[in-house]
Amino acid sequence: MMRLLQQPTRYLFFTGKGGVGKTSAACAVALHLADAGRKVLVVSTDPASNLDEVLGLPLGDRPRVVPGAAGLEAMNIDPERAADAYRERVLAQLPAATDSAERATVREQLSGACTTEIAAFDEFVGLLAGEAKGYDHIVFDTAPTGHTLRLLRLPGAWAGFLESNDHGASCLGPHSGLKSQEARFRGALRALADPALTRIVLVTRPDRTALDEAARSAGELIALGLRNQLLLVNGVFRPEASTDAIARSAGISQPYLFRLFGSKKELYIASVRRCFRRTLEAMQAAAEGLRGDQALQAIGDAYARLLAEDPSMLQAQLQAWAAALDDEDVRAAARDAFGDIYAYTERVSGATPQTLARFHATGMLLNVMAAIGLLGEEIEPWGERLVEGCRTGHEWAA
Repeated sequence: MMRLLQQPTRYLFFTGKGGVGKTSAACAVALHLADAGRKVLVVSTDPASNLDEVLGLPLGDRPRVVPGAAGLEAMNIDPERAADAYRERVLAQLPAATDSAERATVREQLSGACTTEIAAFDEFVGLLAGEAKGYDHIVFDTAPTGHTLRLLRLPGAWAGFLESNDHGASCLGPHSGLKSQEARFRGALRALADPALTRIVLVTRPDRTALDEAARSAGELIALGLRNQLLLVNGVFRPEASTDAIARSAGISQPYLFRLFGSKKELYIASVRRCFRRTLEAMQAAAEGLRGDQALQAIGDAYARLLAEDPSMLQAQLQAWAAALDDEDVRAAARDAFGDIYAYTERVSGATPQTLARFHATGMLLNVMAAIGLLGEEIEPWGERLVEGCRTGHEWAA
């Protein structure tokens, strides 16, 4: 993202799978550029655009100033209105001698979804061809990848159509006017492919399906000659992430969040304590009424289930161990919480220190096994033997 913000091209083209955050990313970049004193237009080419909702501003097919963001304007390409305008332009190019029946035939040929798509693409091409003057940057928030790729393939499809047809009309318009239109569209693709003019930003999320689609899309864009790509992985959480997002997820305000915890660090330490407390509560519920080896067996089984059913518990625990290495306060919180778990297992089992050491060593082994997927359904034979050794025979007490 920093590379994109530090060296922005005139055209920034955000695309990706539906729901990965293209609109949010496009708006964030547009606002940053406007804050830096640039004149910016952000435009959605998505027929189901939610740019209005993100900016809190009703948009149409003409740029509107975004209140509170000096230098930023926004618009939606309206496919239906674009199609109406495209049909009128095509009909206006017909020879004066064209009779009403021929005009009706052309109008009918221009009435389908194909014309609507090509008209929307024509609006997009106009922006790339310099028809929107006065902007330093134009940020495109596109439709989901499949729709966008289909439009980008149109110039190549036209070439095949023009080579095999030398008269008549199609959903694109009369053949006589298509040569100049094809040249205009190819010029737009050249602008898209020029790394000095355009950066294509593939937006994805940190999950396998979205990443696989981003990889496929990158390959299809390269096949179209569009190699000037960047990958933006949206939705990656780090401990230093905005507390505003955490407050929203908890259903409270950010100021109230800070009144509760004071700082991000105190919030993180509270989450560490909660993680270990939830672990202890699961152990207590499993071992209720049990003593000795039976209590330890129930506690071990409960911990294995917890790791398998809620990976976030393991992630939080591993992060706590890592953070404890260089933060004294996190270290103290993790040490106290682990001490509570050790004291409970000691109390209900009455086991010797040696037995408890082996028991908790097995728990740490379970952490590693869960992290590398050995507590799942399908694992290698050696993994099955290791899991079996943890589950049966009280191997930890040998």
